[in-house]
Amino acid sequence: MALTAVKKQSAEQLATEALRKQIVSGEILPGTRITEVSLSDQLSLSRGTIRIALYQLAQEGLVKQTPFTGWATASIETEDLWELYTLRAGLEGTAARILCERMDHERERVLTSAFTNLLTACSGGKYHIIADKDFLLHRTIVDLAGNKRLAEHYRLVEQQIRIFVASTYNFVAKPQDVVNHHQPFIDALVARDANLIEKLLREHAIGEGSKLYQHLSSVRDGTDTQAQR
Repeated sequence: MALTAVKKQSAEQLATEALRKQIVSGEILPGTRITEVSLSDQLSLSRGTIRIALYQLAQEGLVKQTPFTGWATASIETEDLWELYTLRAGLEGTAARILCERMDHERERVLTSAFTNLLTACSGGKYHIIADKDFLLHRTIVDLAGNKRLAEHYRLVEQQIRIFVASTYNFVAKPQDVVNHHQPFIDALVARDANLIEKLLREHAIGEGSKLYQHLSSVRDGTDTQAQR
């Protein structure tokens, strides 16, 4: 019987992953003030370990440190959001075009598997799981493109994109809408239609980003009337 090697992780890595998961999932809301003391008590780890984890998350854009105030999870500001979704449109659109040029049976298998995972999540109806599989499908497209420098740039904003994707689910009426929206991406990639898939992914990122941008602007201006999920 073959055994899988156990991956050893330091306390700092475990703390970083635990905090990252809570922030990305929305358990800790954007703009929430957090302290090393409270996190140390909750996770039963030293303040030094927590501090290292927070500095790592700060590099990922998930938390910010304010002098004389402490730490807080990053807020989704309208200007930051515009920068994020326009950057996402460029990175994912370019990755998809490259993937079309390099598509083979193995890449198609991995892509189809990621889409199947999204379909399974949609059938379950739990939006936080659907949002996670949605993001993983998009990251799979970036990974399969095989452009290391593009992938490195994507990784720099990956966690912020995860929050962005999860936030857009405030506007999803039903899970089937997610399926209908993503099926054309897969069809275009399998058909190796580089022009179409680049256009679709750019429009997707810009469209979803614009909806969230308008929502945040209306909340800021006090004109939002949409109920949140």
